[in-house]
Amino acid sequence: MGEGQDYRIPRAKNHIRPPGERTDEPTPKPRLRHLQETGHPLFLTFGTKGLLLSPAARRCVVAAGRYYDGDRYDLYEVVCVPDHVHLVLKPMQDPCGSEVPLARIVHGIKSYTAHRINDLMRRSGPVWQRGYYDRIVRTERDFGEKLR
Repeated sequence: MGEGQDYRIPRAKNHIRPPGERTDEPTPKPRLRHLQETGHPLFLTFGTKGLLLSPAARRCVVAAGRYYDGDRYDLYEVVCVPDHVHLVLKPMQDPCGSEVPLARIVHGIKSYTAHRINDLMRRSGPVWQRGYYDRIVRTERDFGEKLR
């Protein structure tokens, strides 16, 4: 290779840039894995994508959260406010004997409600932000705090 030639290997697109490095491309957010610990209730939160839900839309979300109670999960609480949703639930076992995956639970609620909310609010486009936040509820005290 010639003099002054750059020998650096190009970085992968999902690499986090060092502080102070400038570029025109936005830095991608790291994607966190969702860990599912068998037998524990979970506190889940997901938000709207810049949309404030009407009272009818919020009732739809609560009804959707209750729909699979006793089938895919045991639901302890579902709360929907104008810009986000909280659920406290414990995934049940599927016919194969493993817990129903969180991704399946959240996808079912978000997918159904997105279609219904767009119909109710006479709009189109995404309703929910991508992803969700989950937290394992390990103690009775923590469980009580989540149900307040």
